[in-house]
Amino acid sequence: MSLAVRRYSEALLDIAFEEKCEDEVYEQFGTLYSEMKADKDFERLMTEKILSSEELKATVSKILDGGNTYLISFLMTLIDRNRMDEVMDMFLDFERGYKEKKNILEAEAVTAIEMTEDQIEQVKRENRKKYGKKGIIKISDKYFAPEDINKIALVAPSASLIEIKDYEVV
Repeated sequence: MSLAVRRYSEALLDIAFEEKCEDEVYEQFGTLYSEMKADKDFERLMTEKILSSEELKATVSKILDGGNTYLISFLMTLIDRNRMDEVMDMFLDFERGYKEKKNILEAEAVTAIEMTEDQIEQVKRENRKKYGKKGIIKISDKYFAPEDINKIALVAPSASLIEIKDYEVV
């Protein structure tokens, strides 16, 4: 990640928290990121120099009509400075900082049987006790082989993988 990506995302994060609109900015920026990730043509339109700066600004204004003014200003600045090609990385860095400041830990619970809401809440409580952070739980019905866990640890050493057996956190 470039220094510019870090600085831009931290600037947006700082203003969003100062103005107490961090959740709104995170949600709207996340939606834009998700749409770009899901539609490669849309991503190209937004990040490559297909449109003029004015056309891109008009597009962003229409997409985020009624959206958070700090996020819109941020995106307009990126357009002016020809940095829209880094907007996807900026969201990921913004998200990292947002979750860090909100004390949110992301974890994935892998189970063979679908968990009930009570069981998910129990996992969240255990997570809060163990790590002192709020938990985001992702549910999957796949067990990882030991070699897969080792690969995950190499790629994401700070990731937490919580194993659940017989409805108990192991």
